[in-house]
Amino acid sequence: MEEFGVSRSAVREALALLRAEGMIDRVQGIGTVDVHHKVVQELPEFHGVVSPEPGSIYAGQMRVLVLDWSEIPMPSMAADNLDAEPGDRCLRIDYVGVLDAQPIGVATNYMRWPEAAALDRSKFRTDWYALMHACGLPIGETTWLMEASLADEHDAALLGVSAGAPMMVAEQVIYAVDGAAFDFAVARSRGDRAVFFSRARRNPA
Repeated sequence: MEEFGVSRSAVREALALLRAEGMIDRVQGIGTVDVHHKVVQELPEFHGVVSPEPGSIYAGQMRVLVLDWSEIPMPSMAADNLDAEPGDRCLRIDYVGVLDAQPIGVATNYMRWPEAAALDRSKFRTDWYALMHACGLPIGETTWLMEASLADEHDAALLGVSAGAPMMVAEQVIYAVDGAAFDFAVARSRGDRAVFFSRARRNPA
């Protein structure tokens, strides 16, 4: 009521609509809670080193909204991760990942040349790994560095959350089959939508 300057009845009606759409629920003793469905991401798929299972968000479920696709001088942070020099030629691609008509993440990728020359913007429809596969860029290895953070005003607007909402911030480096790093990304995802799953087995030897 305070934030939007509306009456109590208007708030009740809005909450009733959201509950009918399965977006929120009333929990006795707690109150109204967000019940967005979590997106489970298996870590090998998250790395892009295995073919996605049916039903995975990497199996064509996600859509992308490209915000920027431009050639720029490589920033220092990207150069440090790509064994390049600041100012080297690179392709910057900014995009929002959308699932079930809702934004779930934002990523900024910096790709060096000559690999960047292989990318075709018209083939970027679902996810980053599908784009690289469609453009003939095989992945040899990837790394992720992840941490919890809070959304700033810019990312909050892109992700449809309030500034200060929980989010995950991650840095990724993608390596070619020969071991050379060719893509660096900074990804920000909604903290209320992502769950990561991993299973590992000890080698008896």
